[in-house]
Amino acid sequence: MKTILPFLATLFLLSCHDPNSHEIRDFSKSHTFTLKTEKGHHYASYRLRLEGFVDDSIMVSGYAFLSPIKVSGEIDTLFVSDFYGQVEQLELTIDPYKAKSGHLKVSHSAD
Repeated sequence: MKTILPFLATLFLLSCHDPNSHEIRDFSKSHTFTLKTEKGHHYASYRLRLEGFVDDSIMVSGYAFLSPIKVSGEIDTLFVSDFYGQVEQLELTIDPYKAKSGHLKVSHSAD
């Protein structure tokens, strides 16, 4: 019983993890995230939410952006774009650009 309880607690915590929500604390490198879409599912929009703080500029690029977008400082931003399931996966890249430190929560979804 003593070995099963920690195992169940770990399993519960892992099952609560949202694969489309990420935290960035290391701004020494770029971070790329992938959102996989379901074949045959009808989508209408792509949502990207950025929350947190960075000490300088970061660049956000990926599916919904024709060119990279620069954001900095206190960030609480929601980007919404049309998306109709044209591709099987969407990639999003956060480039630290000039930022050296901060904490950023990144959430993305297709609805």
